Amino acid sequence: MNNNIDRTSNEIVQEIFRNPASHNSIVQKQSADFGSGEFWIDSKFSYGNLAKFTNDYKAQFKNNMGFFEKGVVVYWRGYSRNAFWAAQQIGIKLMSGWEVFKELEKKGLKESFLRNAAGKLAMFHKFA
Repeated sequence: MNNNIDRTSNEIVQEIFRNPASHNSIVQKQSADFGSGEFWIDSKFSYGNLAKFTNDYKAQFKNNMGFFEKGVVVYWRGYSRNAFWAAQQIGIKLMSGWEVFKELEKKGLKESFLRNAAGKLAMFHKFA
């Protein structure tokens, strides 16, 4: 059964991220540099497995990349390694809610974020 899951994941990655100019270009692409320049960000209160990421990419992220060629997606409930790898190949960085809160904490912004989000994002307190 595990082989079917892996095979399906590989087929999904190949179907969506195929580059007709070069089959090797996806594997060779470096992770996007988010330290400079502009990028888009999206937030999903879900777990980002490969199927979810694939659907989100087709429905939204692909369009976003028409404006900025790199982006960040926060899957508040985490993400799979396959989704992380697929996203990285096309210039998208995935983050979990835990990772976001760790970054906010490092910058001294976690309490401010929670204060500003109170009421609107009450469900996020479980990540704190």
